[in-house]
Amino acid sequence: MFDFRRKCLLSKAVGLCVFGVLFTPVLAFSASVGESAPNFSLPSTSGEITDLVAFRNRVVFLNFWASWCEPCKKELPELEMLHRKYSRHGFDVVGINIDKKEENAREYIERFALSFPVMLDPDGRVIRRYRGAAMPVSYLIDRQGVVRNVFFGYSVSRLPKMEAAIMSLMNRPKFQ
Repeated sequence: MFDFRRKCLLSKAVGLCVFGVLFTPVLAFSASVGESAPNFSLPSTSGEITDLVAFRNRVVFLNFWASWCEPCKKELPELEMLHRKYSRHGFDVVGINIDKKEENAREYIERFALSFPVMLDPDGRVIRRYRGAAMPVSYLIDRQGVVRNVFFGYSVSRLPKMEAAIMSLMNRPKFQ
């Protein structure tokens, strides 16, 4: 009888741990607001290796996306619009595609006429460093390289909030 109770208690504890891992809010797994954005080096679709530090002194909207992600497909045109609207004012959208095959990424870059840089992370190394647990997931990074906002998923109603967050960072002095 004692062994049965002990096994039940143990299985309940394991169940709660699994439940906690599976159902903890996604924010607990993301790169935290207020901490430095992890640097990385990845090949771009043009073949050159680029790292996040190359965008220092600019506001960066770092967006992880994939061709199989339906919400990503809806968000990409909005990100292109933001990039075109604010890029000459110290803002960059930087896409990181996590598809296994580069041609899948290229298809959507062409379809949406994306002019912002897209880097390739087919093994998911960088998205794991950012602890991204949703698709799409984006990190708004200030001029000093600090994560200021994290945006999970996609919603058409979220665009004004994203744009306001971008504007607030762009209006700050470069070295505050």
